[in-house]
Amino acid sequence: MADFYLQKYMEKTLSYNAPMTIAVGGNSIGKTYSFTYQGVKEFIKSGKEFGWIRRYETELKKAAANFFDDLVEHEEFPGYIFKTDKEHGYIAKKPSGKDKPDWCVCCHFFALSKQGTYKGTAYPRVKRLIFDEYIREVKTPPGYLYDDMGKLFKLWKTIGRKRDDCQLYLLSNAVDLVNPAFLWLGITDEPKPGYSWHNNKTVLLHHIKDAAFAQSERDTLVGKVIAGTALEKVMIDNEFAASNDLFIAKKTANAKYRYGFKYCGNVYAVWLDNSNGLFYVNRKAPKGGLVYSLTTEDHRPNMYLVESAGKFARQIGRLYGNGVVRFENNAAREGFLKMLRMLGLR
Repeated sequence: MADFYLQKYMEKTLSYNAPMTIAVGGNSIGKTYSFTYQGVKEFIKSGKEFGWIRRYETELKKAAANFFDDLVEHEEFPGYIFKTDKEHGYIAKKPSGKDKPDWCVCCHFFALSKQGTYKGTAYPRVKRLIFDEYIREVKTPPGYLYDDMGKLFKLWKTIGRKRDDCQLYLLSNAVDLVNPAFLWLGITDEPKPGYSWHNNKTVLLHHIKDAAFAQSERDTLVGKVIAGTALEKVMIDNEFAASNDLFIAKKTANAKYRYGFKYCGNVYAVWLDNSNGLFYVNRKAPKGGLVYSLTTEDHRPNMYLVESAGKFARQIGRLYGNGVVRFENNAAREGFLKMLRMLGLR
């Protein structure tokens, strides 16, 4: 076993037997390697298959092309050979002489953006679904899908049907605190290190903080170059890039509601306290309060659809640029800033 996560955490993570698990760890800790290894191991033992998910077809195509290369390089399964196409990963025992390999499907590749196309196909032998690189890099297009979690759960239901033995795993680095899974779970600040249960103990979160691994990464060439920078905290210490107290403050009792904005399914309510001249942003627009929708997907009855995005960006951006806006937590701040970028503010 040539992988850190596999040696130290894999068995414990699986022992919780959670319906859904989110593993957030630093670069190179080996989440992808470990779950690929575990999937192949289970197939050899029991014939159970696994599914591998990426958000977009272009990402999936790149991942599938060299999917088993690391396992082969580290000779994890010396008696077997592997191959892939754009939809499946195959395994076969090494043939002797001139015998042809007896290829078997052990892995299915799924693009979340094509979730609807998998309906009607049965996957009765898939035990685990692994969504790799779930949290996207901050500011890196393309972004998340609209109704990202809804599409993921629909895909899970399509594959698992009514079976209790099809579990979901989301793997990622700590790059974006404001991601659909955390928003769905109500996680607004950096989660505590280690294992924690969420959503009535149906979702297990493993926020990996390992001092030994971090030190080994600091001793690498890249680790030495990024020492003392913000990248060291994200890449080595597994701290979320947006996890800080900058512009964080709870709404005061004197603040009055002004307006709200709905973007990517989330409401950002803006309040003003005239006594201190500060604006506060949280997620709690009062019933009947004015709310603008910024996209046609977000638009609902009794809302106003913003047509002049550039004008709006200048107005709300000016407040933020003047340093008079405060946010209830990291998630509200980062989501608000994403909204401004969408409207053209850089």
